[in-house]
Amino acid sequence: MHMHEILLVITLGGLILSSTGRLGLANPFQIYFSVWSFVFLGYYFFRETFIDVSAIFLATIAVAQLSAFVLLLVIHGSTKRKEIRINKEPITVKNGGYVLLAQVVTVLVIPLVYLKAVSLAGGVDIFSPDGYMRLRSAMTEDGMGFGVLTYFSILSYVVTSVSVFMYLSQQMGIRRLLASIGPGLFYAYIGTARTGVLLLLILISVPLILRGTLKIKGLLVVSSFMLLIFMFIAAMTSKGVSVDAGFLENIISFSNNIRSYTIAPFLAFFKLFETGSPLDWGQNSFRIIFAIGNFFGLDASPTSSLERAYAYVPDQTNVFTVYEVYFRDFSYIGLIAPTFFLTIHWWLYKRANKFGGIWIFLYAASVYPLVMQFFQDQYFSLISMWIQIAFWLWIFFRSRKFAISR
Repeated sequence: MHMHEILLVITLGGLILSSTGRLGLANPFQIYFSVWSFVFLGYYFFRETFIDVSAIFLATIAVAQLSAFVLLLVIHGSTKRKEIRINKEPITVKNGGYVLLAQVVTVLVIPLVYLKAVSLAGGVDIFSPDGYMRLRSAMTEDGMGFGVLTYFSILSYVVTSVSVFMYLSQQMGIRRLLASIGPGLFYAYIGTARTGVLLLLILISVPLILRGTLKIKGLLVVSSFMLLIFMFIAAMTSKGVSVDAGFLENIISFSNNIRSYTIAPFLAFFKLFETGSPLDWGQNSFRIIFAIGNFFGLDASPTSSLERAYAYVPDQTNVFTVYEVYFRDFSYIGLIAPTFFLTIHWWLYKRANKFGGIWIFLYAASVYPLVMQFFQDQYFSLISMWIQIAFWLWIFFRSRKFAISR
């Protein structure tokens, strides 16, 4: 058996074990092994179109995956049947007035955000392909952004997620729900990236899955909607879809674009792996601490950049999976970081099932960096966003025990 096949056995074994039902639907191990199974299977079947990787690299990744599998075995063995169950007690948002205020604010700020977006796009309409590409270029290549207005996008995502539950529990009417979803989609749109859409959909769908509201048919609808949005963004940014190309050409181009986002980062990490770890000792993982130190003059060393040089595998990519920053900082030991994060995900997941309330939304937020492990680290690099999400949820629920209001 080749090393790649051993890696697949470990990962697929983890997926099967985590999906047996004892741990519940949408548990972190199920998501983790689903993501990596997709990546490893994709490379296995299309490896002739990518660069070759060494057996040592695959063995190292297999050890990292094995650590997650061992953790799964321990948790699965210590979890009793029916211990993890769907908590269907009604979720009461204690501070519904704050949610209404947040809805009003996110709507009122839209004109300012729109004007800023048009300015970044050089005065070109951002709802045209040319203007949208100019906006994206200004943010990704020129390092420009929305400044403090960025905070309203995160607020809008949280409001949309909470509003869905308020609507389902009859704490909110359909008009107010649409008044949350509309701005949420707008803020995701002006972000010009698929990641914003993904975060919004995760914040909405994961709580519904945990509550048993969203089942197989619903998941198919959400997945189809997400795919359509991804294709729309691809068309607007001319990445994978073109209005001038035929249907078959667009399908092939979009498929190639998807693989460059999902499989290529894993191979890009291999190229970094081959060069060895610089052992930066936390400068990448904890860059926010170094940034704060620089701000107060406590540390003269420059803060590491999140932008990386492109690697060609042969697909062009400048993202290197979640492993990259921890490998740069701590060499081979850093590859165990995702397993450590799984323990936090599991803790949040158990509390979400046991207590419901705010914990459901906190776990849903944590699913985003878990899903994005194939792409790049979204844990410490987005620490500001996680603080914002937790803060707004605390404001809306304001429960000392972070539990359901009974």
